[in-house]
This record gives sequence, structure tokens and C-alpha cells, in this order.
Amino acid sequence: MSQITVKNLGICFRQKTILEDISFTVASGEILAILGASGAGKSTILRTIAGLEHDFSGEILLDGVNIKKRPRNCQKLGYIFQNYALFPHLDVAANIAFGLSKMSKNAKMQRVDELLKQFQLEALKHQSVNQLSGGQQQRVAIARALAYEPKFLLLDEPFANLDTKLKNEARTWLKQLIKNLNLSAILVTHDHKEALSVADQILVLNEAKTGQYGSPQTLFEQPKNLFVAQLLGDLNVLPQTVLKSLNLRAENHQHIAIRVNKTKLTFKPNDLKLTVQDCLYCGDYYELILSFDKGKQIICRRQDKLELGTYVYLELR
Repeated sequence: MSQITVKNLGICFRQKTILEDISFTVASGEILAILGASGAGKSTILRTIAGLEHDFSGEILLDGVNIKKRPRNCQKLGYIFQNYALFPHLDVAANIAFGLSKMSKNAKMQRVDELLKQFQLEALKHQSVNQLSGGQQQRVAIARALAYEPKFLLLDEPFANLDTKLKNEARTWLKQLIKNLNLSAILVTHDHKEALSVADQILVLNEAKTGQYGSPQTLFEQPKNLFVAQLLGDLNVLPQTVLKSLNLRAENHQHIAIRVNKTKLTFKPNDLKLTVQDCLYCGDYYELILSFDKGKQIICRRQDKLELGTYVYLELR
């Protein structure tokens, strides 16, 4: 069993608050995804847990032991960087073996061969990492991180350099790997679909603080505010005049919004008239850019194409 516990983590740099009062727990076999805008401090959390950032307040516990009181080489922690950080002068086998310096030569070779087989890299054993595809480099990086059998895994945008097909395959494969090995894993990502599909819990960072923390279902279906709602999927923020047609009232700080995939149109006239400003072909659907009379735009996705200038109406149930 393993567990990562972060309590009231805070970091300041040159009097600027980078992180403030961040708390979460990641149990064995769980994946926590950290979402937030660029520069929100997502990677800083990973670096601090890994012991690469030392000036912080609060506590970080690995299996209940404060990392400040635990020798660095006893943390059993694997770290996968966005650019994979492979050693270009070493071949695949040597990259995987890099963290196994304390093993005997025979034990090291045996462990490397196990990982080459597990990650389907046997044919690339002596190949330069510079000659590998993005997906192959990612597997080498993960194999290296798991070589010394860590209990904790930190992943910093591990799918960022993969094409869509490889990204989908790698997500499924890596999630299953973490579950099978019963690791405590933290995934930093800017992709809300990654977070929703892979994670057991999601932490949203907003202005250095916790914007919301909970299950993917809770954050998607019950976002605490507009920032969280927009971060977790395409959203149409509607004009306040829409409320009149629904016989509702709202305060100035409140918003009326609807997910893009729930936005429906009708040709039956009502008070919510829209004009088609653009119609974008997206393969299996058309994305319509529509505007209200006063200029506010929304997006809708349909199977059929509509001509520019067509009048339609927003259908709200």
C-alpha cells in the first residue's frame, strides 16, 4: 500500500504566491489529475513532491513520512517529464538501466530485459533514443521510471508530444499499468478529456489556490464556478436576457451557461433568435458560430450544414 498526502502546501517566489493552501491525498491504485491554466503551479507541485523544490510551507507525506525527514533515495518515486528527459548518448537499454546503479550487473540486465519485454521494446534494445518515435520514447521513459519499482509515480504532461491515436492508446495503457502495479500516481495535464477519462480525482488550480477538488463526475456535473466549468469542457455562456424567457432571475455575479454538446437549435420562432455567422466542417459534425441580436456568440454542433445568415432559435428545456 502507498499514499501521497499533501497538507496546506504553499510556495512563494520573490514575494509572489505560486501555491497557497493546497491539500489532497492519493491512495494506492489511484490517479490524481491536476488541471489549471499555464503557470498555475501544476508542475511545481510535482517538483516539490519529488524533492526538487525545498522552500515550501505545509507538509508532504509519502506513506505517512514527511519528505523532509526521509532520505531522497528511499522515496521510491518515479518521475516522467513532459519531454521524457532521455539521455541521447545512451541506447534504450542503458536509458532504462540508468537508475539501477545499486544492482549487480546480472540483476540489472535481468530487470532491463523484463521491462523491454513488458513495454514491447525488445527489438529496440540497442537503438539510439533519438531514432525512436514519440510513442516509443514515452514507453522508454516510463520503463526507466518503473525500473526500480517505485510506489509513487509523477507524470508531467506525458501525452503532450503524441498524436491523437497514440495519445488515446497510451492513456488507456498507462491507466491500466498504474492500476495493475497499485501505484499512487499524479498526472499534470492541460487536457480536460485526459483528466476526466484517466483520473479518480481531479484538483483544479485557480489563482494559486484550489479551485475545486473531487471526482471527475462531481467537477463536471457540479462545478463550483465558471472557471471550473469552462476548464472541464466547452461551454456557452449565455446573455442575461435568456433568463427572461425562462422566468428566472440571477444576481450580477451569476452566469447562465450550457455545455456546447447540450446546446440545441430549433427553427420554431421564440425570443432567443440567433444568426449563423460561420459553419465549420469538422468531419463527423458541423460547428456553428451563432450570434444573438446584441452580438454575443455561442457555439452549437449539428450533423447538417446551415448557410451563413440563416435565422435559428435557441431551444432551452
